[in-house]
Amino acid sequence: MDPDSVVAPEIFAGTSFWNTKHNQTGITDSKSGTWIAALKAEVGSDYIKLVGTDSDAYGTAFYVVSDREAPPQTKITCNDPSGHCYGFKGTSYWLRVPRNAKPSDDNDSEMVVLDQSRDANVAVWLYRACPPGWVNAFCTDDGSSDTFTAYGMSVHSLSSSGLDGCWPTHYPVFFPPPPLGPNDPNNRGHRGIPGAFIGVRYEEVVAGLLAHTLKVSLPNTQADTNYFPLSAAEQNVGVIPEGVLIRIKPSVNLNDPKYDLNGYALVIAEALQDYGAVVGDTSDNSANLKVENLFVEGSPYRWDNPDPDKDIGPDSLSGIPLDDFEFVKRGYGVPLGFVWSGFCEDSPP
Repeated sequence: MDPDSVVAPEIFAGTSFWNTKHNQTGITDSKSGTWIAALKAEVGSDYIKLVGTDSDAYGTAFYVVSDREAPPQTKITCNDPSGHCYGFKGTSYWLRVPRNAKPSDDNDSEMVVLDQSRDANVAVWLYRACPPGWVNAFCTDDGSSDTFTAYGMSVHSLSSSGLDGCWPTHYPVFFPPPPLGPNDPNNRGHRGIPGAFIGVRYEEVVAGLLAHTLKVSLPNTQADTNYFPLSAAEQNVGVIPEGVLIRIKPSVNLNDPKYDLNGYALVIAEALQDYGAVVGDTSDNSANLKVENLFVEGSPYRWDNPDPDKDIGPDSLSGIPLDDFEFVKRGYGVPLGFVWSGFCEDSPP
């Protein structure tokens, strides 16, 4: 594959929330300034970090399956000791996993499989995934494991809107399921973030086609509070709710030399300005945007590139301070006339 001629395929319906630009003016949340101040107080760096660029940890491993090269199906068994098995319908799931596919080498041990074969056509995200015989920062194999396990997962139809199944299930008028709409009630898992957009894929940046909403992790989020497009939240003690969209302000001129953005960094920054990133997870002490983990995939390509216009590292967006970001109104993206009633998201105060 020539990385300079890659064309990233479109994932999810072109009219979906995830593939629609969110760069309008006049949609800033009334608490945006308060949330930016809270975020700055909690992070160790005044910018969004790109994680997974320089090691086999923290980024997201992506694997693509097509009809032409479809491997046999693999049984994924849930082994979460708490028994939650979120995203699973039952205790196992059958998935075409490419041979030698491995998760990232950190405690999340996550990986994404984009099965684009005709009888599947799904994006599957696996959390704390452990292939047979595999050892990493999370997985410990004693030689007896002969199954592929995971603590949790998400499954989203690639031809759907990419929204969690909670929306068409509880609000079929506003989010009609097939055949009237692209909203699939079978989409499930990870509180509403589709695995396809958990991290920034290398081919998207190389092709200059990073044309979808992203996901960002912040150090602390608000407990039991989530807004569209998320369908659930974590238990934390912060003030920023999950599901809200953070973006680079539309007024910011990213081509200004003061932001010091090379070609690839500019592609990512433009996506953060045009599409924004949904707050969908927590991090340690920085605002994190995951990228594809090329190391663990065994890819011959690297984000670290000798070409200065293509070199990407953790601090490639450090020229854009958090004061140049803002949060979009809670509930942004729901259809006109939508009525909150306790399902899927909270009601904005």
